[in-house]
Amino acid sequence: MTSRPGDWMEQVRDVAYDIEDCIDDFSHRLGGQPRGEGLLSGLRRARYAVATLWERRGIAARVVDLKNRAQGVGERRTRYGVKDPGRPDAGNGKAARSAPSYHVNDRPQPGPQLVGAAESVGMEDAIGKLGAWLTEGLPDLRVLAVVGFGGLGKTTLALALHRKFGEKFESRACVQASQKLNLAALLRSILRQVMPQVPDKESTDGDSLAGIERWTDKQLKEKLTAHLEQKRYFLLVDDVWSVSSWEYIWGSLPKNNNGSRIVVTTRFKSVADASTHQQTGDIHMLDRLSDEKSKRLFNERIFSGDDSCPDEFRETKDKILKKCGGLPLAIVAVAGLLARDPSINRKRLVRRWIAEGFIVEKHGKTVEEVADDYFNELISRNIIRQVDHSSNGKENFITVVGGHWLTAMPGNKVRRLSLHSSNPEHAKDAIERMNSSHVRSLTAFESLEQFQSFTFKFGILQVLDLEGCKGLTTSHLDKICKMFHLKFLSLRKAHVKKLPSDIGKLQYLETLDIRETNSSAGALADMHNLTKLKKLSIYNVKDFDSKNLSHELLSAIEYLTGCSLKSLAIDDGFTGFLNLMDSLSTPKYIHTLELSGELPRVPKWISELQNLEKLTLSLTSLSTDALFIIAQLPVLFSLAFSVSAASQDHGVMEILTKNTMNSGGKILIPSDGFHSLQLLRFSAPLLPLLSFLDGAMPKLQRLELRFRILEGAHGVENLASLQQVLLRVSQQAPETTKVQVSDIRSSVSLHPNRPTVVVDEYYG
Repeated sequence: MTSRPGDWMEQVRDVAYDIEDCIDDFSHRLGGQPRGEGLLSGLRRARYAVATLWERRGIAARVVDLKNRAQGVGERRTRYGVKDPGRPDAGNGKAARSAPSYHVNDRPQPGPQLVGAAESVGMEDAIGKLGAWLTEGLPDLRVLAVVGFGGLGKTTLALALHRKFGEKFESRACVQASQKLNLAALLRSILRQVMPQVPDKESTDGDSLAGIERWTDKQLKEKLTAHLEQKRYFLLVDDVWSVSSWEYIWGSLPKNNNGSRIVVTTRFKSVADASTHQQTGDIHMLDRLSDEKSKRLFNERIFSGDDSCPDEFRETKDKILKKCGGLPLAIVAVAGLLARDPSINRKRLVRRWIAEGFIVEKHGKTVEEVADDYFNELISRNIIRQVDHSSNGKENFITVVGGHWLTAMPGNKVRRLSLHSSNPEHAKDAIERMNSSHVRSLTAFESLEQFQSFTFKFGILQVLDLEGCKGLTTSHLDKICKMFHLKFLSLRKAHVKKLPSDIGKLQYLETLDIRETNSSAGALADMHNLTKLKKLSIYNVKDFDSKNLSHELLSAIEYLTGCSLKSLAIDDGFTGFLNLMDSLSTPKYIHTLELSGELPRVPKWISELQNLEKLTLSLTSLSTDALFIIAQLPVLFSLAFSVSAASQDHGVMEILTKNTMNSGGKILIPSDGFHSLQLLRFSAPLLPLLSFLDGAMPKLQRLELRFRILEGAHGVENLASLQQVLLRVSQQAPETTKVQVSDIRSSVSLHPNRPTVVVDEYYG
């Protein structure tokens, strides 16, 4: 068989991996050598030498083998003709150009942008015209078909109509049909959006969705008809690909004469004709944007609406717009890349990069800052994409087992493994054939129940992501606690009854996420060894109300905040644990803090958190006094107050009422402070009267309010940088609340920035 340079590259990679594994194994097995002087220390070293004789001989043999393999690989480099880029090229006698060294981009990144284009640029006329068609006229059921090829903005226009006029309808829903229609999934999605989401134990026969995944198409249709036949509803069906798909959808929808409206988006004129032929309807054909509108959309995305781009960029911009050809999707995509806006969710990915050792400190920056720079660079070069799998698996960067990707099994060692519970037959066969002894990163989706042959014997594993995973057994958890090299462990939403006490022995952990596991917290009391931990998240765990455990856990948290901990999130389930936070020493190095539960006041040390960027607090701590304290935090970017509707049984309303009364009946947002804040969020069944003083929050871009009852919000027009207001209103909101919503919209309409106002409904 002929050897190729690619074979040599794989050999180099395998040797490098094996050297790394050997070093980690050595540090774990022989890392406890006694130190010190004197007779006693000498005796201990002698005993240690005898006890580890076989381990040392085994590791020595591995080192010799690795040395020989490395020499062999080096010799094969010349045989394969792989040249050294740092030496002169022997073939032409000229000095080869040295490879350009790449350094992390040191220029400052643009500030984070929370809000994109305020309006659907180029669609204002269409929105006005179609909005009148949707909301006026006869009460018969009407269908609007929006037609155009990919990238013209069909979905953008339809969503804009849904946001702007949807509140005029009793029920509304957005669903996607796509190329391969799944009718049952589409109907389930509609039902979940139009029906109240009530707990099964509180539901009546008419409003429960219990067992919806097992309902037949007939049952789904009957339920949908029963719920909507007397209502005025608005339904958006996005991306219908065929007439037959539309006919299936149309046959499943309730028909009434209550003024209901259906908007369909499609690429095909035949589908539009069919959808409007069956019922009174209209067709709206989309066309490319004009040069003027293309320029305006581009400017909205990259220059925040101004045309003040650098002179040297103007010619380039014109060329880019010409290439985009008036396609809104192309313009937005290119502008987004040029703006270097890292809008996809990076945290989980970046922490995994750090855990796997891809990132190191550089140029005086922390490892997190370097990781962010790399991430931004990948975004700007259009390298990061949503999904990008090699068709032949030759790079061996990640191996996917199960699922619909079905990546080819590599002939060499598996380094990063992703398990999907779908397609179990393929998965079972693949697991039995693979060499998994060198796996460094493991991600499991959905369930481990399909992987009976999966042993969890990965002594060198560094990343283990089991978020939302079912089928975790006590045996699995015990084996996890023996993965001594773990740096990233996520059990979030995993089905875990009890966390093992040995979890505190994972001394290299940097991220521990056990949110919403509903397990006992007893294992967390002894976390003092986790000195490298950077992120700790504890939600919905039991035993918070145990006095002994509470003090032990508080002691561990206090110790860790003095080490490497940068992010801390705790939800005490209204057990009162957060009342002990006052006694904690100031966690000076915390960047992200989330405290949810019973918290009548903010911790007394919160004003000392000079590095805090993101703060989430229970709404029970909301008061004017608290806001005056928080306002002085110099780099605070995001502030949220929230409490869930399910927590009302714990005296939330009483605490809220007391805080409001102590603040004179309303909550004042001060005019001095909050100099860096860009996002403000309030979420609760009842929101007190909020009053923004003149000059308050000068950089705030986005205001979000979620409520069932709102006492009012005054002075929104005083927020100088406001760009977007999101109001999420419960379907059970009284008429007085709807009046308050109308008042807020009127107030925002007077703002010089003309911010976007989005009003949406939720069930609860």
